[in-house]
This record gives sequence, structure tokens and C-alpha cells, in this order.
Amino acid sequence: MKRVFFVSCLLGLLLSGCRGGTGSLDLTPSAQRFLDEGGETLSNTSNQIYTRPCLQGLILGNTLIDSSLSRTAALVSLVERHDFASTVHAAQSGGYDKVTITPKAPYLANWTGKGDIRFFCFGKLLVTKTEVVPDAQPITAGAAEAYIVKGTEARVVRITFKLTDVPDGDFVAALTQRPDLLLDRAMQPGDYGKALTIVATIPTKPENYDLP
Repeated sequence: MKRVFFVSCLLGLLLSGCRGGTGSLDLTPSAQRFLDEGGETLSNTSNQIYTRPCLQGLILGNTLIDSSLSRTAALVSLVERHDFASTVHAAQSGGYDKVTITPKAPYLANWTGKGDIRFFCFGKLLVTKTEVVPDAQPITAGAAEAYIVKGTEARVVRITFKLTDVPDGDFVAALTQRPDLLLDRAMQPGDYGKALTIVATIPTKPENYDLP
């Protein structure tokens, strides 16, 4: 009886090893922080970056519109239609329209940046699944993983996620028609709400990110 129990335990250990040896390790918290801190901007230089999308920047205290057909005019119109901020228009010499933009609740935290130039960022990247890449062994973070505390354990994982909490109304339709309103390399409207997967190296523990 003892021999059967021993063989059963040994078989269980072997099967666990074949599955990658992660046991009950939950990498979702680390994967979520990876996305919250910038995702692929931490490690990727490709043309398409899956991170929280943002609109082109606006000068809050002095946005000048020289044409109703300009990108700036379209940006201001989008902000006004969705009530992301309050605006005050004032005619200027030379035919310019000066717009003063004041972020308002509940979107105050969506306006990011420094100084007077701000970017309206939206949505939340929500992790729905994480899985260790088959045959990928744990690694010790080094110079190649500059965003991870050196000497700590990291894993190569597939992270499946989707962008949620996107403004409603004509917001997505407007960006589909005018993708130039988004920052360069931003996630495109066709990807909003879809399950997307990237492969990334992340620390086993979410507290082991080394970020500015």
C-alpha cells in the first residue's frame, strides 16, 4: 500500500513538472501591473504598442484653432461632445479661435502629462488570462529586463487582455474615422474590447518591478 502511495505521489510530481512547474503560482497580479505601468512600452519597440490609448495633446490654457477642419478642431469637438472638460472660446486676431480647456469630474485623472500640455487617456487594460510559455524556464532578471529588480525571478508569459471602459456614444466611431486624433502607435479602435495576446517577460512578484 505504501508503495502504491509513493508511486502515485511521484507520478503527480512528474506531471506537475511537465506542466511547467508553476504549481499554484498566480501571475495575474504581475501581468496586470505590467499593463498598468505601460505594458509593451517597458520592453517593446514595435510599431504597434498595446497600452492604454491617449488622444493627441492639447494646450489647456491656450489651444489655438485656425480652421474648423483641422485636427485640433476635431479634438476639441470630441472633448466637448463627451463632456471630458469645460471649454471657453475667444476670437483672436488673424481668425484664430482661442480655446481654454478645463478638465472636469469624473475625468480629471484621465488628463495626463506635465505642464499645460495634457493628453486625454481612456479605458483600462484588463488581464483575462496569463500562461507561462511552454518550456520557458524561470529566469533571473538582468540588464535585458531593465524594468525588473535585478536578481529577482521572472517568467516569460502570454498575457491575454482587453481594453474596457471606453467612452460610449460616437467616441469609437469618431476615432475610426479620424485615427490621427490618437497618439502615434496607440491602440487602434478596431482592437477596443477584443481579446488580445502579447508575450512578455514579467517578474514573478508584482512588487519586483523597478520603475522610475
